[in-house]
Amino acid sequence: VVLNVTLIDKGCTDVVMSYTGEYIYMGTSEESKLGKGLCVYDVAKNEYSLIKECNITETFCIAVSPDGKTALVSRDDGVFMMGLDGLDEKIYDPRDIPFHVYGVSDDRTIAYFSAYCEHGIYCWNEGELVKVYSAILDGAVAFNSDCKKILFKPEEKGLYYFDPATMTR
Repeated sequence: VVLNVTLIDKGCTDVVMSYTGEYIYMGTSEESKLGKGLCVYDVAKNEYSLIKECNITETFCIAVSPDGKTALVSRDDGVFMMGLDGLDEKIYDPRDIPFHVYGVSDDRTIAYFSAYCEHGIYCWNEGELVKVYSAILDGAVAFNSDCKKILFKPEEKGLYYFDPATMTR
């Protein structure tokens, strides 16, 4: 049996693959052949490119939308939605770093992340930031198919569900 294994980049600091497997997003260091920043590998085209030079040094700092066209990225200067189309939109100013990012919807209206020192889960819903959960999240996270609804199980007892469509203003 011969396995086809492809080395994409030795300078990878974090990685996530789109649900379809079409795109692989990577945070890269100075050791990368493309430089330090957010890179994308198009599997079908075997093309690898730098989307934006930036600082992504931690793990759990990249999440990708189901269609693979948008990444939610925790950088040293905040939490950003970044995309294949060149989008680079800051959705959260840094109060502490690093942030863990969990998911972003295809239409870029919903994003979920947590802050290291401010504990909990945040939902960014079309520009409005809501703290969904206030304790440390060291458990499991799951999403529905469009990444708008979240299910999470913290280390403590309990299973929680949140749907931003049911938010009251």
